[in-house]
Amino acid sequence: MGSSTSLTRSCLFQLSTRRMTINMSRQSTYRIISFTKQQQQQQQQQIPIQRRRCIRSFNTSCSLKQQQHEDHDLLESIASHRPKGRNRVINDKLYEAVSSTLNQSYTVPQLRLYLKTYYKHKTTININKAKKNDLIDLIINNFWGFPSRTMVLEAERKRKQDTVQTHFKTNKSELFFIIGDEGSMLRDIEQVNDVQITIMVDQGQYMIEGLPKNIARAQQAIREEFKQLIQEDCKLKSPLKEGLVFNDVVAKVMPIIPNISKQSKTFISVNKDDKFTFAALSKQSMDQAKLLLAQALSELNISDKKSLGAADYTFLNMTSDNNNNNEFEFMPLHDSQGMPLTTKPFGWSRISHVQGNQTEGPLYSSTKPLSFFNLIGDNIESEKNLSESNIKELLQKPFNFDNDTNIHLEARFGALLYENPKSKKSPILTTPKTNVFGADSLKEYTQQFKHQRFFFGLQPPANITAPLIPVMNDQNGIHRRSVVLDYVNRNALIEFQSEHENSSFDDTDNTKSFNRIRVEFLVQEDGSLVLEKAEGENNRSVIDLISVAGHVDIRLLAKQFTAFKTEDMIKIPDNYSQMILPNSLKSVIDQCELTGYSDFYCPQSFILESPMDLLEVSFKDEAHYLTEQNVVTLSDIDAQYSQARRTELMVTPIENEDEITSNGYYQPKNGLDKWNSFIESIQHVSKRWYYSFK
Repeated sequence: MGSSTSLTRSCLFQLSTRRMTINMSRQSTYRIISFTKQQQQQQQQQIPIQRRRCIRSFNTSCSLKQQQHEDHDLLESIASHRPKGRNRVINDKLYEAVSSTLNQSYTVPQLRLYLKTYYKHKTTININKAKKNDLIDLIINNFWGFPSRTMVLEAERKRKQDTVQTHFKTNKSELFFIIGDEGSMLRDIEQVNDVQITIMVDQGQYMIEGLPKNIARAQQAIREEFKQLIQEDCKLKSPLKEGLVFNDVVAKVMPIIPNISKQSKTFISVNKDDKFTFAALSKQSMDQAKLLLAQALSELNISDKKSLGAADYTFLNMTSDNNNNNEFEFMPLHDSQGMPLTTKPFGWSRISHVQGNQTEGPLYSSTKPLSFFNLIGDNIESEKNLSESNIKELLQKPFNFDNDTNIHLEARFGALLYENPKSKKSPILTTPKTNVFGADSLKEYTQQFKHQRFFFGLQPPANITAPLIPVMNDQNGIHRRSVVLDYVNRNALIEFQSEHENSSFDDTDNTKSFNRIRVEFLVQEDGSLVLEKAEGENNRSVIDLISVAGHVDIRLLAKQFTAFKTEDMIKIPDNYSQMILPNSLKSVIDQCELTGYSDFYCPQSFILESPMDLLEVSFKDEAHYLTEQNVVTLSDIDAQYSQARRTELMVTPIENEDEITSNGYYQPKNGLDKWNSFIESIQHVSKRWYYSFK
């Protein structure tokens, strides 16, 4: 028994030693060690638990990377079957071929994996439960966007079967906003709700075509837009001229209203109670529409209020060595880009010398003193032709001169335009008079003329500044960019009477009333603004000179003003009449902001003893040139509110040439003191004002 036991132990020992051997048959630095299961468990117990977790994590990450690599190859393989070409609708045969390839090459789980990876849009098909054919159609038709012709025809047939048309009654103001803004609102609603909207202006309704639920959503979207719609009825507060009725005013202003509505995003109509009805989506848009309409009405000569752009006197230049050369004619002129918003719908003509056979160059270069024939203007003692000194006296007549008077003097070059009579054939080209006429005939016609007249700045000839000396600016060379704000006293405009008067203004400034306010900013290279000028205009005098040197009309403007001063402004000469910047105007300046290259924000109205309304925001790219003791300014003007772009030339007298590059106040305190050199510079520029078409 003992021997058998010892034998058994010996066998067990031999078996155990066989399982743990060291192979030394080859000389190597490696040792192959085999452990028993118990020894392996003991060895694992000796390894820290964190180390074991790292080993398992490493093995798992390796398997995940391998699986991701395999999935990527699978997805790329499925995507390789996508049809090629720009045609998004494929024929049935090609569709069946692609569908058959996907059906035979891939399993359902593989197709589901492809859709779950790439197709993120909502669908009515449950990908986890969909059959193989449904998954294939979803990939080819919905995700790849290649339906077959049969599918397209079937979808169209079903859409027409389920589509309904619903008509909705509305009014013209709502139609204006649906169509307005170049149809952007209409397109957005159609795209979001998958419907088609048709406008029926004549019937006062619109039709929505689509699925019933989509029509309901589209109609709700339209109603949400109109929740903020405000409407107001206004009547004319300013009395009309004798003999005029409201219908006459409507007939004159009606061609302008569409432009004003488009610019201000406000629908303007006329009701039966002789009132204008304004409808807008914001109070700011409505106020802008009222202001634009008031400006337009003020230019139509319908009340006793003087037009903002009217001249006090109009003279015809009669200076000539040849007395037989004083014959004139009307020539049509229209510039839809350069003319203001309220003048674009009308046709216009200018007065021109009859040139005969002469094709280019100055019409004449007379050595005689300037002689002007009065066409229109009151309180002129002599009916004879006036000299240049008489023109100066008329310019300074409205002003009360004292030691504190600032007089700004300028001359703008362009054309005095007469409105063409209405014509069914061509109102733009139908001139007021078709025959040649003399000065007396023109005077009689001008005094009886009941339509509009306005002065329009013309594009100067390209060589006009060739002999002049350019003025260099320290920062921007010859050019500089500025923004000019023009405000006008509300009492100078046609006024409206509404049910809800605007009483939000707080009159806190104790200062005299001004007719106009002008604020000028210089635009720096980084887009920042530097306040250059702020002036309050007390009075102005305007004279138009027709056919100076036979080629160009000139508007002379003299204005009496007070300069406002502040610490941030360019220094004002000590001899200027000046006052501290009023708080209300300072508040306006603080709110001004350049929001784009040709887009500027500023308050539309403010109080400076009287309400002041924004007349225009003008962007000017200017270049200055010297001629004798005057400066010639060539300006590219972009008017924000009147939607006009034009180039103008202006001549102004200067006090000191050195101050032009560093100071905005380079003009003398009283520009009329420089009259002699000023009128000589005007003649010099006028004689060069001709166009060569060779």
